Amino acid sequence: MKAFITASGAQLPQTVVGNGQLAEQLGLTAEQIFKSSGIRERRWASRGETTSLLSVEALKKAGAVLDEIDYLMLGTMTADRFIPGSAPMVQTALGLREIPCRELVQMMKKAADFYRDATLPMGDGEQSPADFARQQSASTGLPEHMCKGNMSKNHFVLSNMDRILDCLTRGLDLEILTRGYGMESRGVIVSYQAQSPGDWDQWAS
Repeated sequence: MKAFITASGAQLPQTVVGNGQLAEQLGLTAEQIFKSSGIRERRWASRGETTSLLSVEALKKAGAVLDEIDYLMLGTMTADRFIPGSAPMVQTALGLREIPCRELVQMMKKAADFYRDATLPMGDGEQSPADFARQQSASTGLPEHMCKGNMSKNHFVLSNMDRILDCLTRGLDLEILTRGYGMESRGVIVSYQAQSPGDWDQWAS
């Protein structure tokens, strides 16, 4: 798989704050601020200039074809709010297409059968499940029968993803997973977003 940067865009808050505006508050001169920070001006977001709205404008300026976006990842330390995450807000604002969670589960079931049973195109040739197990064994040192056993386990997980999600979410409606946020039957608001240093926020379809 190859990855390319096909477009880029940027959007800054409108308010520009120069060193001169901060100098008196800090008890320094504008030049002293620049010497210690290397910064002459910065942008301050006004009320309503949220991370998600700035992201929407940046995507528009990038000229991205919205119908071709099937995975959106938003990394920020200044999310609009904790729940829902900023990525679903961008998705909604741009009208990005959705693939419902139930449909993704069905795709997983089909992929599981291909993974275990089908001979599939690979480069200029083909790869059968037996070829995969043999090549994985050769490249990892894992005995071939264990590679095949792991394939069976992976098939089981992918084939039963609906049951697994039902258990992990205590029977949560899959539509909430599609949206990325919603309300449990007991009235608790929930949000499903990746949490990591840097607050990565994901939406996938």
